[in-house]
Amino acid sequence: LPDRRAMIYTSERDGFNRLYHYDWVRRKHTPISGPGYDVEGIVVYDEGAGQVYFTAATQPTTRALQAASV
Repeated sequence: LPDRRAMIYTSERDGFNRLYHYDWVRRKHTPISGPGYDVEGIVVYDEGAGQVYFTAATQPTTRALQAASV
């Protein structure tokens, strides 16, 4: 992220490919995307709004654009 104090990454820690926020200072991993669907990729990060937009498989044959606060 622009402030270089945190980053956004994907992980399959819970069986789904989810987005996580990692705070370098607090050394804390926080899930950003909801459970139950697989994140395919980050589309854009809106710094002003504090939102990350990403595509995710909400169903095996359905893809959708999602947004989450960081």
